[in-house]
Amino acid sequence: MGRGCVRTGLLTLGGMIAVVAVGILWTGYASAATDEAKQYYNQGMQQASQGKYEEAAESLRTAIEIRPRYEEALLELAQLYDRQRVFDKAVTVYGQLLALRPDHQEALYALGYLYESQGKSQEAKELLTRLVKLRPDHADAYYLLGMMAEKANSLVEAEQAYKKAVAARPDFVDAHFTLGFTLKSKGELEPAAQEFRTTVKLKPDYAEAYMNLGVVYALQRKFNDAEQAYEEAIRLKPTMAEAYYNLGVFYEFHMRDTVRALATYKKYLNLGGTDERVQRIVREFKK
Repeated sequence: MGRGCVRTGLLTLGGMIAVVAVGILWTGYASAATDEAKQYYNQGMQQASQGKYEEAAESLRTAIEIRPRYEEALLELAQLYDRQRVFDKAVTVYGQLLALRPDHQEALYALGYLYESQGKSQEAKELLTRLVKLRPDHADAYYLLGMMAEKANSLVEAEQAYKKAVAARPDFVDAHFTLGFTLKSKGELEPAAQEFRTTVKLKPDYAEAYMNLGVVYALQRKFNDAEQAYEEAIRLKPTMAEAYYNLGVFYEFHMRDTVRALATYKKYLNLGGTDERVQRIVREFKK
């Protein structure tokens, strides 16, 4: 009976040894697989930096086959497809990554941006809304949400999103500009003017911001300021036909100066302007 007990103990010890041995073998295998996947990942990154995009994609795919939960490789492969405009594959790989990590911020933004560019606004909005819940200071996500709302003519929603974008990043030039444009569209002239002034303070050569500032000043009947803003837009971008058009309208309707209006309209048409009313005015003057 004593021998039976000893023998049972030996079998148990042997089983434990076997389990440990299997564990060591598995750990070694997993480590080797990780190292091999890393080698293919590094190879893919190097190939991409050399412009060898097909080879890079193949290397990254191999890394993922060896290590299916390789988040860095999935992200790089998705971004590679995105840059190469192979959008269907990019969407698939971003989806794989988000299936592994639903809170992956780079993938949420990139896939949201990609969906928006493809006109899939609802899918984009869902992803970007998830992102800003995870990271309330993501200025780019709020900016994209604002652009989508503006396209849908949801100006209140666009205004809120743009305001969150500039709150998260006060020097976000494009967000200040689009917020100003949205406020102008809503008829909120002084807040719009403030946003355009902030825009040109941050980016002094932003001709379109000066032009829109001129429009707002004209509506506020600040005619000297309006003229200066229009002229600055033209100085910064002499080939911007729209600036000449707006300045012509300013001279025609606000200043009642037909001579300067006509001269400005001619410059607008010479730059390729196609407004039929302006074309008619210039033709009639020539008669």
